[in-house]
Amino acid sequence: MFSIDHIGVAVKSLAASKGIYEKLGLKLAPEETVEAEQVRVVMVPLGESRIELLEPTSPDSVIAKFIAKRGEGLHHVSLRVPDLEAAVERLKKDPDAIEHEAREKLHYARPGEVIYTLPPDPKQKPATSK
Repeated sequence: MFSIDHIGVAVKSLAASKGIYEKLGLKLAPEETVEAEQVRVVMVPLGESRIELLEPTSPDSVIAKFIAKRGEGLHHVSLRVPDLEAAVERLKKDPDAIEHEAREKLHYARPGEVIYTLPPDPKQKPATSK
């Protein structure tokens, strides 16, 4: 069964962003730093899924570049899938599933748990196949 694992939200400041959820009475997970991704993260559990607040720790991080280009907001939606390996293989083999550059970047962030690809640049033309 497919479901939403989490929704990633790019923010300039975790401190400023956490407040709304705390005021609603939600329990936040402890803040974590993910050095490899150059972000600080706070998860906000919501039933079976979570909101992931992502604050850049470097101006060179993917999140900092995202915010500079598009502003704060929705960065990604992460799906929980019944068979991760099968889903990855299906996406890699289907030229219409995701555009070529994203397919080349498709990888495991945490082996056996998560795959992701960077969102396409909205200025790029959509991929086509014949």
